[in-house]
This record gives sequence, structure tokens and C-alpha cells, in this order.
Amino acid sequence: MSSAAGQKYEELNLDIICDLDIASITDDDCVLFLWATIPLIEYGFQVLRAWGFDYKTKYTWLKTQFGMGHWLRICTEDLLIGIKGDVRPFKLQERNHGTFKSPGHSKKPDEVREMIDRAVVNIPKVNGRKLEMFATKTYKDWVVIGDEIDGKDIRDAIEDIREEILIHEVVRDF
Repeated sequence: MSSAAGQKYEELNLDIICDLDIASITDDDCVLFLWATIPLIEYGFQVLRAWGFDYKTKYTWLKTQFGMGHWLRICTEDLLIGIKGDVRPFKLQERNHGTFKSPGHSKKPDEVREMIDRAVVNIPKVNGRKLEMFATKTYKDWVVIGDEIDGKDIRDAIEDIREEILIHEVVRDF
């Protein structure tokens, strides 16, 4: 079956996504927020583990409009939350779900991004640094990569980030 996403941008297969060198651009102590659509949620868990993260919980976005789907009309997406290293729970006193209008195909609600900002602000080892992969637009205080941002293949964008981090680390070490 062809997907709606495949009509809008090039899709990567699961093996390519699992093989992305995420460890080279993330700290040893890190939180991952990974969107997974309901029909493909099993693959979301595979990606989470392949990137070296342990699943902790999830956040569910209930869309206000009627969704697409082959078995049922999917009106939710899940944000899987995982950690690697020594990261203490952020204990955010908010529900694990929210109801928001979809801002467009593959775009995520700003309310969820704001929730992530609130969640990670007090994690000492995270230091407020945030990276969004496969992004569709830029956001203040976030590093964003994705072909809709710069037209680059995600693997090339990761390499660019890695080089930027190395330069930053060298400068910081002096």
C-alpha cells in the first residue's frame, strides 16, 4: 500500500532509521521523545531501542479531526518517551494526553513542544538542549534538522550536527 506521507516526501525504511547514528549527536544522559503513529507503533519501539533508549512512558495526542487509516480512522498519535544514561524522572504534573487540532500533515501541535520544554527544563544533564529530527520548521531554542528545513538527507544533516558538536566541544575544552 502506498502511504500519504510517501506522496509528500521521501520515506526511509525501518532499517535506515534504526541505523541512524543518533549516539554521535546526543549526550550519554538523554531523553528521547519519539512520535509514533498508531499503525506503526511497533516500529517506534524498535527505533527507540535501536537508538539505545529505554522506554519509560508515552503521551497521546488526540486529534480533533477525523484521521486516515486502513482498519480504523486513526485520530491519535503517540509520543514515546525513553531515556539513556542517568536521567531522573522529570515528574511533570500534567496529563499524559492532550486534544489539539492538527497543524497540517506531519506537523505536530505547538502545545506538545511546549510540554517538552517544561519537562526538560529542570533536568540538569539535559541543560535545555533540544534536537528535532525530521522537522518541518524551525523553533526558538531547538536545533532542527529535516529535508523540509534544509533539503538535506537526514544522514547528511546528522553528520553536519556531529561536526558542529565537535567544534563546540573543542572550543569549550580550552
